[in-house]
Amino acid sequence: MNRLFRHGILFFIFSFFLIASNVVHSQSNGNSNMFSPENRLKFGNYLFCDGDYLRSITEFEEYLKSANNDTVVFKLAESYYKMGRFTEASDNFKNLFFGSNLTEQAELGFYKSEFFKADYHNFRKMITEKYFYPEEYSSTLGKLNSISYMLDNTQLPDSAVFLAPFSDSSRIVMSQFYNRKLYPREKSPLRAALLSSIVPGLGKVYADQLSDGVTSFLLTGV
Repeated sequence: MNRLFRHGILFFIFSFFLIASNVVHSQSNGNSNMFSPENRLKFGNYLFCDGDYLRSITEFEEYLKSANNDTVVFKLAESYYKMGRFTEASDNFKNLFFGSNLTEQAELGFYKSEFFKADYHNFRKMITEKYFYPEEYSSTLGKLNSISYMLDNTQLPDSAVFLAPFSDSSRIVMSQFYNRKLYPREKSPLRAALLSSIVPGLGKVYADQLSDGVTSFLLTGV
């Protein structure tokens, strides 16, 4: 037992001096500082590409303490968005609204974040008032605006207005969603299953589970 204990102590001492020597060597070489802003950014980009958004947020925020970089701000906002932290995503996208080459992309990211916050009344209000509205992505925002009517109890707009943002192929499916909400009927489980096998989400819409159905279609199609 004493022998094992002595071996453990020797191993610990050896490991300590090995780590210490590596730290000293690293500090003697300025380019090897693992916590430099440049290395923070590299590691943050790696984590972002790997889908580790929680840790990429930490690295990007540390980097931005010492540098201004619109691309990093955008990736930080996108990391929050990917994690479903939509309020923080919106706030960070706003930082690119003025004087940035990424303004329109940031405005789109802001609107997407606001949409998924599920305050659809406020979302439609911003669309109507064109609050920092990215004209380049007006088609995408038009689709989200129409879809928002399927997700709350607001009265549906005219069908022509509702369907206008969608392409011909999507318009057929969206008209099914529209009519199902406008004219609810008795439901057949078999028909719901068949509809879902044809178009993801359509069976849920048929069964009056509009939010789930539209979300399924949104994620797989629009």
